[in-house]
Amino acid sequence: MTAPITIDYETGSIEDRPAYPPKPVGVGIYEPGKKPHYYAFGHPSGNNCTRDGAIRVLNKARRSGRPLLFHGSKFDCAVADEHLGIPYPAYTHTYDTLIEAFLVDPNARAVSLKPLAEKELGMPPEEQIELRDWVWANVPKTKGKKKTWAAHICKAPGGLVGMYCVGDIVRTRKLHDLYMPQIRAAGMLNAYERELKLSPILHQMEKAGIPVATRRLARDVPKFERMLELVDTWVGRHLGVKDLDVDKG
Repeated sequence: MTAPITIDYETGSIEDRPAYPPKPVGVGIYEPGKKPHYYAFGHPSGNNCTRDGAIRVLNKARRSGRPLLFHGSKFDCAVADEHLGIPYPAYTHTYDTLIEAFLVDPNARAVSLKPLAEKELGMPPEEQIELRDWVWANVPKTKGKKKTWAAHICKAPGGLVGMYCVGDIVRTRKLHDLYMPQIRAAGMLNAYERELKLSPILHQMEKAGIPVATRRLARDVPKFERMLELVDTWVGRHLGVKDLDVDKG
């Protein structure tokens, strides 16, 4: 098996479309046989390359013939496609540890990268804590906000974010090395391939939007609401429960 090149983008705040995907401020790249490196080009300080320079490195990785490895490929590839003009890679040249984690343990409470790495690899999120503390200390109205501080990562110095991103691509590669033998041994390669094929399709659907027949929807909603009420009544009668709402379990 050809060793993959691991890629992770750091971006501005993640919002809904049309502001999605967010603009990248840097990208971490981990090539086999080389040290992982963060290419910072959009931070207020601490940048080490230009945007065009990062694009050249990314295109070189795409043309290398090696698979590209991500944690959450749909997000990273959307950033690359819509902001940097780098086409979505073929599923045959893509790996995704988020999908791998789900296949290995579909009942896991979370498939976020850092909790997975701490659980599976014993790698605590030390770089995350250092970056979070910088955001709390330097970005107004963020101190103590555990859920929203990460939206301001782009405002931190490139060098500090670089340590954070490099930690992420190292974690991603180690998780991939852990998960892929398990996926092969369990005979789940077809399921894995199916999910990878679906990712660019979902991206295009999100990008273009999905047409809704509003007139038919306006006609059908009351109809199916009445049917749901009938189901509630029927189930409640058979269970001896008054005012049952099936939707609420």
